[in-house]
Amino acid sequence: LAQRLVPPDELGEAIFQNLARIAPYIVPLFRRPRRIQSAQFIEAVDMLVQFGTEPADFFRQFQELVIRHIKYGVKTEYAKPFGQAILLGVKNALGEHWTQEVADAWKDLWLRVSSCITRALNVGTNILVVALVQGDAEQLEQAARCAPRQDRQHWMTRVDVNGEVVSPLAWAMRDGKFNLVEFMLGDLLAIRADREAYYYGRQELFAAHPDIVGLLCHECPFLVQILLDGLLWHSQFV
Repeated sequence: LAQRLVPPDELGEAIFQNLARIAPYIVPLFRRPRRIQSAQFIEAVDMLVQFGTEPADFFRQFQELVIRHIKYGVKTEYAKPFGQAILLGVKNALGEHWTQEVADAWKDLWLRVSSCITRALNVGTNILVVALVQGDAEQLEQAARCAPRQDRQHWMTRVDVNGEVVSPLAWAMRDGKFNLVEFMLGDLLAIRADREAYYYGRQELFAAHPDIVGLLCHECPFLVQILLDGLLWHSQFV
């Protein structure tokens, strides 16, 4: 209804102006042209509505949404002023149609959506996920160093993003961040030890990716040598 009463670009611009007034420190995150930025604010409003009417469709896009927010450097505390800006924009667009019942419904909707996003950001902004999103091999190496030696191979093969376990290796490969793939292969297939045991990630690698050879041949064949070098010490022919 709000988009029928007010042209979408005007509503998006109004939300941007509200945000600039309520929380000017957030505005530098929005670097795209205003026309594109306004369209993204309208997309945010549409996703709010989708959460209420078609939650399954909303959550199909949710992981990508969270990753995008991590990449842009969005912090959990930004949710409150952003929500205020959206609700004020919708309120002004609806005019007399903004009744107490409508206001309560929108506030409840935003509370539920923002809770999902902030919870996912809190989980997803660990140093490993941030390194994957940013494509920073040095940061990824620092994150790996934080892992207990017996858990390091598990960190390289599974990460939790909003309750969904994904493979960092597959993630980096899909995004074309082959420098990260190279690091993870080398890290997984390095032999480590402490007073308790020896650690070698071959088993974890193939458990997570039984088709790892085919994946590498298809996506980044120049890294097959890294895999084979790491498997050398396990070969019965050496």
